[in-house]
Amino acid sequence: MPIKGAIIPYLDGIEPESKATGAVNTIVKVPSPDGTKLVGTNTDILGVKNALLRTLRLQHPSRNISPQDKYPPGVGAAVVYGGGATTRSAIYALTSMGLHPVYLVNRDPEEVKQGAIPPKFDGAIFVIHLIFSSGRVSRAGFRRFPRSPEKSRRSRRASHSV
Repeated sequence: MPIKGAIIPYLDGIEPESKATGAVNTIVKVPSPDGTKLVGTNTDILGVKNALLRTLRLQHPSRNISPQDKYPPGVGAAVVYGGGATTRSAIYALTSMGLHPVYLVNRDPEEVKQGAIPPKFDGAIFVIHLIFSSGRVSRAGFRRFPRSPEKSRRSRRASHSV
């Protein structure tokens, strides 16, 4: 929804996660000495992280997995389907947990260009565009979006070890 970004200029402040993703889906009234402030936050990030943590805990009941735990470099990767604001939130959540690279599957290249990749994304993203013909996938295009040459080198090394 474009409204997740459009609301930001009307708020008194936003949480760092909302700033990083350019998306707000919850507005909280916060008391302050100057009166009540409206602060935007992005609960999609917590939803993605909590869903993954819950599943990991179910799969590994003998391990103590905390929300601060991260995957070691080169150990985990992720796949995200879509291209909207929730996609940015999912990418942000997954990369903050150490998952790298992230594969973004989308059928609309324009949607990806218009902001599916978070502005402060740290690492490389691999975009797979599905091209539909007569209701069936006829082919897929594969493109990589590195943020910097150094990060691209690191992602190549990490992708070989995944």
